[in-house]
Amino acid sequence: MRRVPNRDGLPQPPPTATLGYSTMSGPEQNVINATIRALDTAGAIHFNIAAGNGETGLPDRHAIHRGRAIYMEFKRPGGGTVAPKQRWWLDRLAAAGGIALVVTDAQQVRDVLAQIDRESAANTVESGAQNGPALVVQPGPRHPNDRSSNAPQD
Repeated sequence: MRRVPNRDGLPQPPPTATLGYSTMSGPEQNVINATIRALDTAGAIHFNIAAGNGETGLPDRHAIHRGRAIYMEFKRPGGGTVAPKQRWWLDRLAAAGGIALVVTDAQQVRDVLAQIDRESAANTVESGAQNGPALVVQPGPRHPNDRSSNAPQD
C-alpha cells in the first residue's frame, strides 16, 4: 500500500497506526472519531493520553499542530460532566500555553486547527520563514544512570 504524503510532505501513518479510531458506538465516540478524522486531514500528530502512572483526570487526546499543543477532553454532544480533576488538568495545561478544550463537537477542533493555520501563515509572511521557526535543542547533562553510548557526555 502506497503511503501518500500529507500537505506538509510528511508520510501519512499506515491505517493501523491512526491511534484512536474505535468500533465503539455512541454519541461521545462519534465526536471522537470525527475529531480524529479532522486531525488526520490537517496533518496533526495526535494520540491518546494514557495515565500509566495512575494519574487521573488527564485529557483524552493530545495533538500537536504546527508546533501548538492541543489537549482534548471529549464529552457527548449536549455536554457531559467535567470532573474537578479534569478541569484542574485542562486549566493547568492552558496556563502552560497549551490549547485545552472540552470537545462536544468535532467542529470545535476544526475551528482551532484553522485558527492555528491562519496564525502560522501570518507568522511565515511576517518573518519570511519558509518552514517555520528553527528549534535547536542542546543536550542536557547526562543522567548518572545513563549508560548508553549516544548519551551526552559531561
